[in-house]
Amino acid sequence: MNLSLGPLLYYWSRDDVLAFYDEAKHWPVTRVYLGESVCSRRHLLRLPDWLTLAEQLAAAGKEAVLSSQTLIESESDLKTLRRIVGDGRFRVEANEWGAVRLLSEAGVPFVAGPTLNVYNPETLEVLAGLGAQRWLPPVETSRAALASLLERAPAGMETEVFAYGRLPLAYSARCFTECSPTAACRWRIRRAASPRATTTCPRTTASSAASTIRTGCRWLPARGRLSSRSMASRRSPPGSIT
Repeated sequence: MNLSLGPLLYYWSRDDVLAFYDEAKHWPVTRVYLGESVCSRRHLLRLPDWLTLAEQLAAAGKEAVLSSQTLIESESDLKTLRRIVGDGRFRVEANEWGAVRLLSEAGVPFVAGPTLNVYNPETLEVLAGLGAQRWLPPVETSRAALASLLERAPAGMETEVFAYGRLPLAYSARCFTECSPTAACRWRIRRAASPRATTTCPRTTASSAASTIRTGCRWLPARGRLSSRSMASRRSPPGSIT
């Protein structure tokens, strides 16, 4: 069994994020997914910061994977995506089909993220032909549906399943900037009231032959609670994702 740490979906302070990944160097995880996959308006860490973290984690013996943004909205988002694809040192998790196209055109093997919405073996065959070497089914996929799909999965394709953590049920392009400067912002209040969580929050990857199972730190809206597979959860994480 392999363990993978999924991309951080919460909006923590820069110092908290850096401390989190400094701790992750010592956790029993095989790979770590890094990057801003939720909202380009969250600027506390830029791409050079994520690349530095990837270098540090790789030096600690981890496989670093760069996760692309789920919603591409602007030319600046595309420029960042092109820089991720062009870096060439780390594998990339493609979380939308524009990233798949750029990675395929560059001849770069990639991970097909859960937001590509792969529900049938034909789509998985297409992704394999474009260069995908690992994939994640959508988080709502049932066990029976996944088992049926895997019967016809391309040879050599790793399957990584989101199996533990808060589920990212929806992504919004608007809510992060929704708070008016003159209005009381519940997000700011909620974040200020909560210390940073110190749980491992892993994506676990259990692998046998070409299959893997992944669990990760994901967001369940409203009343969800964060917990850890390998240690008891301690405090609720600050903030929320957009």
